[in-house]
Amino acid sequence: MYRWDGCRNPQNNESCPGYVPPMPVIPVIDIYNALEDDSVEDAMEETDSDLYDKEQDEDSEQRDKDEEDEDRLELAMAATENALTIANTATQGSLLKAMNSATNVNSYYTSNISGGVYQDNTSLQGGKIVDNKKAFRSLSQDKLHNTMIEEQYQ
Repeated sequence: MYRWDGCRNPQNNESCPGYVPPMPVIPVIDIYNALEDDSVEDAMEETDSDLYDKEQDEDSEQRDKDEEDEDRLELAMAATENALTIANTATQGSLLKAMNSATNVNSYYTSNISGGVYQDNTSLQGGKIVDNKKAFRSLSQDKLHNTMIEEQYQ
């Protein structure tokens, strides 16, 4: 027989003699205020809008010039690629013509292979073909296997 003494440790139950109520733990939370940060204050200062507009205009002009240069370069590269493609197809055509003239296939069309008619001389001993029962068993197992696999995807 075992007995459990619930008041062996008085902190297990409030009704036990010697119970001391626990002290509430109040966590100290450090709250960060972003508005008191020096970097945020510097970023929030007013700037001269005239300077900002001038810089923005200069940047947009430079971007427009860069885009025009890029477009011109793309057009030049496309023209070069098209010329190379046209030249490449012309050289491929001439190479194919040269290869076809080098191989003379006509001699293969005119040759004859000597031979005649091959007579069928297969004979069956016993005169009757017997079914292979092991093959039927194997085929039925294959069918069962395929059915099980198909059921997985339904």
